[in-house]
Amino acid sequence: MFRIAICDDIPDERERIRLVLKQGLDDCKMKAEIIEYESGAALLAAWEEAKLDLLFLDIYMSGPDGVETAR
Repeated sequence: MFRIAICDDIPDERERIRLVLKQGLDDCKMKAEIIEYESGAALLAAWEEAKLDLLFLDIYMSGPDGVETAR
């Protein structure tokens, strides 16, 4: 099973991405666990244990933005 992270500081945006991902996964008959993070700092704090396969990072966030988080 894939583990996918959505990292965005706006809850509505995380939900929108989650819905699009879920629809695409369902269409392909694939299963994935989708985990949401409200900040780059929260994602980085969970990084070692999360064992993620795919990241969706918002570029504009307070604290470490998506680019800084990816680095």
